[in-house]
Parts: sequence; structure tokens; C-alpha cells
Amino acid sequence: MTSSTVVDTGYFGERKITQTRLFHCKICKRLVRQEEAGKRDLINTGDNFTPRAGSIWQSIPGNAQLKILHTVWCSQCNNMTGITNIMANVCSGMLVLRGKCCRCSADVARVVENR
Repeated sequence: MTSSTVVDTGYFGERKITQTRLFHCKICKRLVRQEEAGKRDLINTGDNFTPRAGSIWQSIPGNAQLKILHTVWCSQCNNMTGITNIMANVCSGMLVLRGKCCRCSADVARVVENR
């Protein structure tokens, strides 16, 4: 994790301090998500997550999100890996994350079961 603080001065001289924390994949070092001023958002989820999938994902605590993203099985590597280029939807009430292995770029998926 890396963090930075940015101070912006508005048109009327007001100051806004924004803290940003960046979380990177331990395996491939790609950016996984960022938090700004306590708000957590996955990177590039806009059109890649259905609205229902996005709300389920946002309800998962940040540390659990990272664990989910780093515990994906790749049948090509025959090992645990991380997932990139994530797309998500809900199937049978369960969150399904689909993407690419961060080692070999093979297709991978991760199912997050109902709580």
C-alpha cells in the first residue's frame, strides 16, 4: 500500500485535503483499488460491474476484497493467483468475478458465496 496527501485550493481560497491510499496486487504489482478520504472504490468497475454486483462488492470490507482478489485459482498456472480486468455479475444470488490471471492472462473466475 502507498498513500499520498493532496491539498487543493478552491476558487474562493478554501482548502481541501484529500488522502489517497493505493493498494497493489502482491503478485503482479498492478493497482487493485484505491481509497480516497475513507471512501473505497475498486479501479475500473464502472461498466464492468452490474449495479447489483457493485452494491454487493461495496458491502464487502476492504481487507476481505483484497483477499478475494488474491485467492483465485488459475487452471493454466495450476496455482493460486490474482485477478485483473475484472467484470462482475450476480448469478443465483452469488457474486461472480471474471477476469484474467495476473501471471499468464488466462481466463479466471471467482465466486463469492452468499453470506
